[in-house]
Amino acid sequence: MDQRTLRALEFDKVVAMLTAHASFSAGSALCARLEPLDDLESAQAAQAETAEALACLRLSQSPPFGGVTDVREAAQRAHIGVMLDPHDLLQVADLIGGSRKIKKFLGDLSPDYPVLRGLGSQIVVAADVEKRVRDAISDSAEIRDDASPELLRIRRARRIAQSRIRDRLEGLIRSSEALRFLQEPIITVRNGRFVVPVKAEFKSAVPGIVHDQSHSGATLFIEPMASVEANNEVRRLELEERDEIERILLRLSAIVGASRDDIALTVKMIARVDFAFAKARLSAAMNGVEPRLGDDFKIDVRQARHPLLKGDVVPVDVRLGQDFDTLVITGPNTGGKTVTLKTTGLLTLMGQAGLHVPASSASRLSVFNQVFCDIGDEQSIEQSLSTFSSHMRNIVRIVNEAGEGSLVLLDEIGAGTDPEEGSRLAMSLLEHLHAAGCKTVATTHYSELKSFAYLTDRVENASVEFDVESLRPTFKLSIGLPGRSNAFEIASRLGLDRRIIDRARAMLSDEHLQVEHLIGEIQASKFQADEEKRKAFLTSLKAQELESEYDSRLRQLKAREKEILDRARQESSSLVARVRAECDEALRKVRSAASNPRLYQSLQGEVRDVLRRARAEADIPEEPQRPRDAVEPGGLVPGMMVHVNSLRQDGEVLAPPDQNGNVQLRVGIIRTQVHVSDLSPSDTGDKAQAREQVTRLMSEKAQTASPELMLLGLTSEEAVAALDKYLDDAVLGGLKQVRIVHGKGTGVLRKAVQEALKTSRNVVSFRLGSPAEGGDGVTIATLTG
Repeated sequence: MDQRTLRALEFDKVVAMLTAHASFSAGSALCARLEPLDDLESAQAAQAETAEALACLRLSQSPPFGGVTDVREAAQRAHIGVMLDPHDLLQVADLIGGSRKIKKFLGDLSPDYPVLRGLGSQIVVAADVEKRVRDAISDSAEIRDDASPELLRIRRARRIAQSRIRDRLEGLIRSSEALRFLQEPIITVRNGRFVVPVKAEFKSAVPGIVHDQSHSGATLFIEPMASVEANNEVRRLELEERDEIERILLRLSAIVGASRDDIALTVKMIARVDFAFAKARLSAAMNGVEPRLGDDFKIDVRQARHPLLKGDVVPVDVRLGQDFDTLVITGPNTGGKTVTLKTTGLLTLMGQAGLHVPASSASRLSVFNQVFCDIGDEQSIEQSLSTFSSHMRNIVRIVNEAGEGSLVLLDEIGAGTDPEEGSRLAMSLLEHLHAAGCKTVATTHYSELKSFAYLTDRVENASVEFDVESLRPTFKLSIGLPGRSNAFEIASRLGLDRRIIDRARAMLSDEHLQVEHLIGEIQASKFQADEEKRKAFLTSLKAQELESEYDSRLRQLKAREKEILDRARQESSSLVARVRAECDEALRKVRSAASNPRLYQSLQGEVRDVLRRARAEADIPEEPQRPRDAVEPGGLVPGMMVHVNSLRQDGEVLAPPDQNGNVQLRVGIIRTQVHVSDLSPSDTGDKAQAREQVTRLMSEKAQTASPELMLLGLTSEEAVAALDKYLDDAVLGGLKQVRIVHGKGTGVLRKAVQEALKTSRNVVSFRLGSPAEGGDGVTIATLTG
């Protein structure tokens, strides 16, 4: 990317903001090297990386970078045989420990974070290296005694030797004679040797070696001859200790050096992770969004704010490449033309660099091959050249290098020379860039460029608005509307004599007046269009409110409907369960009273009462009884079928009526006596037809009945209803055993199924399935034959 453009658009300042959000030195270095990318796929991948990290931050999740440092240089030194000191080795161990935590953090993320998880998968945790270092070096960078068996032996021997010296010197300083020649009764160390402080005048009283004296010269630090050999032994052991520590450090350094590549890769991946989260923190700090990126060289940024401006920034909407390829912005000084230009360019660079942009989420950017700019502020002008010459040198370079796929930003194009020539040169430059396929945004004060933009295909005017009443710019950009000079209006409001203003207006060229008139017409048309747009928006808003109200009421009605249906289901389920229990109890009594006709009839009546009460509670009308003809007593013969009106069942005549009119009957398995007045002819024809229908139904069920019922996904109520119908069909189909699939889950559905099987008249027994049959997720039921 063009380096002059990066400086002119202040991309380096955005990079500095990004670097301040890094947590890791290698990540900070990666931030400092950030540049825009020039291919769509890489830019989109960089944006996805930022978006994932921002999503983590919004969930208050961030990788633990604490204690992690860049140890690649130390690992490289170890690789070439240099001995690392304990602090270097501890930093390597800290990096490995930190990498383990970061890798776990990234690995624990959900699959919604593929980029971050991918970075984590590349982190190599050299756990053995960390363990070897920590086993040998303490957190205070001291070599541990057990770093090697030899070091442990040497230090034990040294401590024993030092203890012996102390014992000897303790005996010396505690003697009564020592109080006379010792400055203090203490043992101290000088030059690594144990000594005692002796008064200078009693030097001869303590034979030995003088190692030091006090500043005043009154005290000599003497190593008594009696401890010289022992001190020599301590010194020898210290030298052995030093050599052994050096061997330990060399061994650990070699281990680190052998893992140089893994350590370098780990540092690189952690830097990438830190870089991603630095971009996310910058996005959060400037309230940024992920822009949609394309490769069609179109820009549509909405509510865009320059990331370096502070305070109450007026956002701008800029589009380019859809209806037009060149945008000419006019308007007063300090009105925001240059800020609009810089905002467009800087947000484009940020988008291509994988940074979020401070704009609306609907914003769209493109990946350009190159971005060129010529900014008209003095900071960008070389001091040794004139303003015009400096601009021309930069523009010549742009013209030579820019082409299709380039974004060109020109501030005050053609300025710094004769206005007539400058305006013509500006139009020629814009024509050339337009023909070369560039996307161009230019700012100007030249009125001629307004006409040029209006009359040239795919070139559009834009202006920064100015409030004549307050004499202040609004900083709002209006695309499609050229800017007016407003010089006469401003002069009038500031009190300039009206005659002078009128004279000045009369001196304007016809072409200028035509342009101003044209601008006035465009402004009036725009005002009318804006008003229509406002009305349409209000109408749309009202329609949305009505739609929202309708949706709300519809949801309430559906919720009420569901509540009523749920309550009805609960009540009906409760009623069915209670009636079923009462009927089962009554039928149990009936079966036990099969040999007692009177009790049988009484219990049959009890069942009818239960059904009658159930019908009343469920608000179901009683089925009207069809009137039946009476039977002739003389026509009753054994084997004849008659209908018992009180029982609503058919029975077989066993004997003719007795003298009291009572007839012996068999009703089902019960022998009973019924008065002839309670009998009527049996519907034998209806019975035959019913038997024929039943036979046909059983034949159909035998062909269609499935040995398996699938209940997965149903509620308990739905499953019980489906199971009840299925069991009837299965029995009619002649199935002896069926498989009911309810799944394991929480066990609620399985429990409901088995409770229903317990009370079903069609089921002989049931059990859970074997492992081969489906285990606890299946119930096998044996049906009645």
